[in-house]
Amino acid sequence: MASAADTSGLVSLPVVIGSGCLTVVLLSALFVVRREAARRKEMELEAEAVPTHKVDKEKYPGGLITIYYATQTGTSESFAQQIEREAADNGFYVSIVDMEDIDIPYITAEEQQDED
Repeated sequence: MASAADTSGLVSLPVVIGSGCLTVVLLSALFVVRREAARRKEMELEAEAVPTHKVDKEKYPGGLITIYYATQTGTSESFAQQIEREAADNGFYVSIVDMEDIDIPYITAEEQQDED
């Protein structure tokens, strides 16, 4: 009888180890899926928070111009402001954006708006 009990104990050991490994794998997969879902939801919320510009065609017949600049000394910022003044004088609605202040959802929303 002792040998029969030892054999059943040895058979169940691989089952216990296998079910433990499967549990770890499934919990890891669940963690990854939840993290990805949270990341996607966060990206959607950021994309919704991106400002959109509705341009009055009567007031701004030239349409919308978005000027992106990056600067260390301020030269490109002042040049962007000069372009803004000249474009406004010629019927354009101008938006100036510092590259340091933007992220990917903002650029994507701007591109989609330009296509409309």
